[in-house]
Amino acid sequence: MPFKTIACFLALTLGAATHAETIKLKLGEQGKQEQVELPLRGMSMEEVETQFGKPETKTKPRGEPPISAWHYANFAVYFESRHVLHSVIKHQPAKQK
Repeated sequence: MPFKTIACFLALTLGAATHAETIKLKLGEQGKQEQVELPLRGMSMEEVETQFGKPETKTKPRGEPPISAWHYANFAVYFESRHVLHSVIKHQPAKQK
């Protein structure tokens, strides 16, 4: 009985491992990103607004500690209370030639 269980487990595990997705990128596109200056961790909301201007949109704080986000054209800034937790560049689809 244990042999059947082990065989079934191996068949399911090995079968799932063979279904990987392949992503193809043109040579040179792997690290291609526009250089965008981002707010640094620990900056206050006031410092971010002074340096980067008013955001396009803001999300209301949620949770404890309160987490909110400001969205700019090329990036988003996530705040914990009133200080930058993390900044991320928004994905920009490649322009068609």
